[in-house]
Amino acid sequence: MAGRRGGRVVALVVVLAVVVVALWLGYWYAAHAMAEKALARLTGGRDGREITCTDPVLSGFPLRLDLNCSGGGYSAAAESITAALGGVRATAPLYRPGTVEASIDGPLTVNDPTRNVALTAAWSAAQAEAQAWLGGLTGAGATFTGFKAENA
Repeated sequence: MAGRRGGRVVALVVVLAVVVVALWLGYWYAAHAMAEKALARLTGGRDGREITCTDPVLSGFPLRLDLNCSGGGYSAAAESITAALGGVRATAPLYRPGTVEASIDGPLTVNDPTRNVALTAAWSAAQAEAQAWLGGLTGAGATFTGFKAENA
C-alpha cells in the first residue's frame, strides 16, 4: 500500500512539473508574439514619422525577452527632424514583469535644420532601466559614462 501511495506522489509531481513547464512555454511564446506586434507597430511609420530598428532580433528563450537593434533612427519629414542611434540591446526578464533594462550604443545624432540643431552626443557606456505596471510607468533611470555632447 505504501508503494502505491509513493508512486502516486511521484506521478503527481511529474504531472505538476509538466503543467508548469507547459504554462511557462505558453507565457514566453505569448510575450514574444506581443513584443513582435509592438515592434511592428512602433516601426510602422505613421503620421509622417518613422522609427527604425536596424536588424531587429527578438530572443531570450526561456527566461526573458531580448531585443537587439544594431542601429536606431527617427525621422519626421514634416518637421525636418532626424535622429540616429548606434544601437540598443534591451531585455525584459519574464520573471520580473514590468521591468526593462537596456544598453545603449552611441553616438546619438539629432538634426533639425529649421532650429539650427546639429547635436552629436557620445558616451563610453550607457544603461537604462524602466519599470511599469498596470497604471503606467512607475520608475525609470539612466546612467551614462563618459558623456559628451556638441551642437555643431
